[in-house]
Amino acid sequence: EFLVVLENTNYVRAMEVAERIRTSVERQSSNWTYPVTVSIGISSYPEDGSSIEEIINKAEKANSLAKDSGKNRVCY
Repeated sequence: EFLVVLENTNYVRAMEVAERIRTSVERQSSNWTYPVTVSIGISSYPEDGSSIEEIINKAEKANSLAKDSGKNRVCY
């Protein structure tokens, strides 16, 4: 797992960046013996909490939703 912090970025822009990461990973690994995909969860300050713990918790829940919804997707 890793975390990307985007300053002064709304949900729409964060979704665009996350989707670009997701499609890039999928495309770059498509010819590998074992292709790779990623599931990405997004959260935002202050909408999803006022502490780093709350923000990370919301991102982890969104990531679980992405995985539970079929993987290889972006959720918030």
